[in-house]
Amino acid sequence: MNPLLYDVRRAFTSKGVLAVMIFIIVFSLAIIPLIGNSQVSLPPPISQVAYSVIDEPNGFNILFYVYNSFGQPLSGVTLNVTSSTPGLFSQVTKSNSSGFAFMVIPYPNQNTTTSYLATLQSSLNSNVVGIQLLPPSSKIGSIELGQPEPPATLGTVADPNNSSRTDIFVFAVGPNFTKPDDSIYYQITAQNLPPSLSNMTPLSRVSNYVSSAYITVPSDANPADFLWIVLATSNGTILISEGSPVQSYLSVAPQLNANELASTFFSSLLGLFVPLMAIIGAYSVYGRDRVTGILESVLVRPVTRRGVLVSRYVSIVAAVTLATVITILIVDLIVWYEIKEALGMTFVLESVGSLFVEIAAFVGIIFIVSQFTKSTGALIGSGIGLFLVLDLLWSLLLALAVTATGVSFGSLSALRLQVDLSFVNPSQFIGLLQILQFRSLSGIPIQPSQFGITPVTLILTGALWVAVPVLLAIRIVRSRD
Repeated sequence: MNPLLYDVRRAFTSKGVLAVMIFIIVFSLAIIPLIGNSQVSLPPPISQVAYSVIDEPNGFNILFYVYNSFGQPLSGVTLNVTSSTPGLFSQVTKSNSSGFAFMVIPYPNQNTTTSYLATLQSSLNSNVVGIQLLPPSSKIGSIELGQPEPPATLGTVADPNNSSRTDIFVFAVGPNFTKPDDSIYYQITAQNLPPSLSNMTPLSRVSNYVSSAYITVPSDANPADFLWIVLATSNGTILISEGSPVQSYLSVAPQLNANELASTFFSSLLGLFVPLMAIIGAYSVYGRDRVTGILESVLVRPVTRRGVLVSRYVSIVAAVTLATVITILIVDLIVWYEIKEALGMTFVLESVGSLFVEIAAFVGIIFIVSQFTKSTGALIGSGIGLFLVLDLLWSLLLALAVTATGVSFGSLSALRLQVDLSFVNPSQFIGLLQILQFRSLSGIPIQPSQFGITPVTLILTGALWVAVPVLLAIRIVRSRD
């Protein structure tokens, strides 16, 4: 029989591999409770582009601010403003290092009293924002040239020092794009009507284009009440006011789609046990034979140590990958049965690819370890140690790393540290992919590229984790042939 086919059959029939395969497939049913607990809706996502338009003699002057989910500036984001009337005007600009971008659109018709409708689209996402542009001759009342419209944008962002908190975000400009001199006020009321400014609580001054502030919502607040936020000038003129249910500022569980449901399962169960299955498979099919001397009897045949290693490496990776694919297909069927929505093909292929990286990396690592251990006990202990350090206890190790560096838990710095350390741990590779897929990190919407997560970096990282361990193992055994 062909040695590779023999090793593949041996890997598939190994008791250790079969046991973990059955365990993972059976536990694919664990996704059902996740589906049942995912029916609460979140508030709509925050905008990531704020703008204000000022009419000047040269045309519509537009100031943009592009920001991430922490309210911090994003640079290099392309903004495209296009007239709803085909061919009337179209302008493109990019945000600078401070997140700002500026654009001038000449008046299509200086004397018209008709407003122009335009669309704003950024390279951040596929969302399209409508913009209404009013030429000077259409102005009435107290609205004059040089006055910003809208004068401010109110929104919510995650607190950079504690991502579990929600901050009030303000983008405001004064006349002729001067810095504002305003104040934020707030009040919680049972009425869905803006309260009188005199009855509201001052929160903070607004003296820069961009600012944020935190409002402490009482724990006993009625979720049905309204939290009103008002931005007013120093003389008490209200520029903008917005009211939202208090429920919007309380923690709620998201309503997940099929891909998000599956990703939660993949990162929790498969992300945990696929490395374990790879370790057990590598031990059962190669490592045990290597340390007990059984492998030496195989070498009396016309085959080299390198040939045996490659053959068994391929067979183990194939067996564990097949078990993973079967599990993913079962999850797809369960999700479709429960919510009548199938997993996307791209999502499935990317998930299989990321788990393949973890499988190949851990099999290769065990192959390396087996070259330096003298007993099965030492090899089993090394495998369990790897599983504990890189997988089961990884969250604890991250917490210790955050504490050691002195950054605050839930802060932007802590999230960056989490991502950086994930790049050096193959068991976290699927987590990095999910950050790219859903543009979310620990439940916080982000721009993955700001954390170094791009298709290119993931492909390079995955290729290294697949190739480096097995190549090192081959290099070690070549010296013994």
